[in-house]
Amino acid sequence: TITAMEDLLETIEDNDKGGKPTHIFGPRNQVTNFSRLSGTPYVQNGDPNDKGQHLISTSFAGRPFIGLPDFTNTVIAMLDMRPGHFMMKVHRPWSVKDMGPSGDSDVMQLSYACIPICKQPKFQGKLTGVTA
Repeated sequence: TITAMEDLLETIEDNDKGGKPTHIFGPRNQVTNFSRLSGTPYVQNGDPNDKGQHLISTSFAGRPFIGLPDFTNTVIAMLDMRPGHFMMKVHRPWSVKDMGPSGDSDVMQLSYACIPICKQPKFQGKLTGVTA
């Protein structure tokens, strides 16, 4: 996984001189696997009673590695999230649905739906079939 991530980062930066991924996204299990494999500075130097803290601020090559709970299990994406590289298409604006009173407070459901649209595909990349 680590070698593949290094190769992807080099490929994105080689495709275009402007390519510089700022964030890495993946499923929670891949963030955990990466943290275990990479031996982050916290794992190496942290308090022996608190080794799980490395999962809070996992990073690769100075970029945050963010775990998304519903992300596809075998995909890791490197994205350039600088302004102008993505736009959001709103499918459903913010709405508030009253769910009825519950105890001493009202319960409401907040809902929103949008899709990020990539405007600079050469600046992005993904690893598929990641198993380590």
